[in-house]
Amino acid sequence: MAACFRVSDLGTLSYYLDIEVRQGKEALTLDQSTYALKLLEQSGMSECKLCVTPMEERLKLTKASTVARVDATLYQSIVGGTVDQGIVFPKTGGSGLQLTVFSDVDMARDIDGLWSTSGVLVFLGLAPISWLSLKQKVVVLSTCEAEYVAVATAACQTVWLR
Repeated sequence: MAACFRVSDLGTLSYYLDIEVRQGKEALTLDQSTYALKLLEQSGMSECKLCVTPMEERLKLTKASTVARVDATLYQSIVGGTVDQGIVFPKTGGSGLQLTVFSDVDMARDIDGLWSTSGVLVFLGLAPISWLSLKQKVVVLSTCEAEYVAVATAACQTVWLR
């Protein structure tokens, strides 16, 4: 590339798109602790207490809710910002890097339309590389159908990743 373009060697990658990169002998670790702390400070939550779920568990929301609206962009930017966790990719020499996919479904929990929600988690070796949670595009009549739709979603995600 240096023959065709002007390049400069910046050394070992340590920070990219708010992701901290630590390259050790045994593993590569990615985390966003600095970015998460910055978000907490910007939102006035730097002194908040840790909790696993940032909302009331098993809360069922409806479109007819009378609760005041919140800024969705602000909420989405700060929810899930962990400061002490990251993704670890062990250096296995390529032999242990297989895709493992999990899927699950929350059957007809949407009170307004009886939609189910699919969840998919994909691991490369021991590290999670892709995850999603989305409302299913069809209304299903059984848990079997709901699981089938979730597995189909997982299969599509796996094919795309391969």
